Amino acid sequence: MKFKFFGFIAFMLGISLFVSTVYNSQSVVEKLTVVDELPVVDVLYDKMSAFKGFEFVGIFFYNIVVGFFLSFVGFFTGGLLTVFILVWNGFLFAMIYNSVIYTVPLETILYSSKHVFFELFAFLLFAEFGFKGFQFVKNIISNNEINFNHMPSLYKLILPGVLLLFSAFLEVI
Repeated sequence: MKFKFFGFIAFMLGISLFVSTVYNSQSVVEKLTVVDELPVVDVLYDKMSAFKGFEFVGIFFYNIVVGFFLSFVGFFTGGLLTVFILVWNGFLFAMIYNSVIYTVPLETILYSSKHVFFELFAFLLFAEFGFKGFQFVKNIISNNEINFNHMPSLYKLILPGVLLLFSAFLEVI
């Protein structure tokens, strides 16, 4: 539970970093009228053009790669990469919503966001796996030995994988 909470805090830190950078140079009222600065949504959909007709597979593939980096690569970096990815995803999340909030109707935004809770929870479960690598790396540094006893069970990655599958399905319908 504490790892999920820590992951959620890292994600929220990314959101707050975006908000602080966007609203730092101008007042909030002036910044609310600027919407053309961040064409992020167009860039993301251009990446998906490689999966034309198979958007579900493309979305799931991109998300499972993020899950891989959150869990396995994060584990072997002692959770540092996990924190970075969660902060970066929070930053991107805020950037995307900022770029569409004033140009897209609220009903469309809410409908397009129906997958977010499942995807975020899946990423937090993957991050929990990555954060457990802190003990692994600490053992290497302090005892100069590699001990895989601290590695969590791979079965813990089934639920977040299924959640990402469901999230990708919700995202394309």
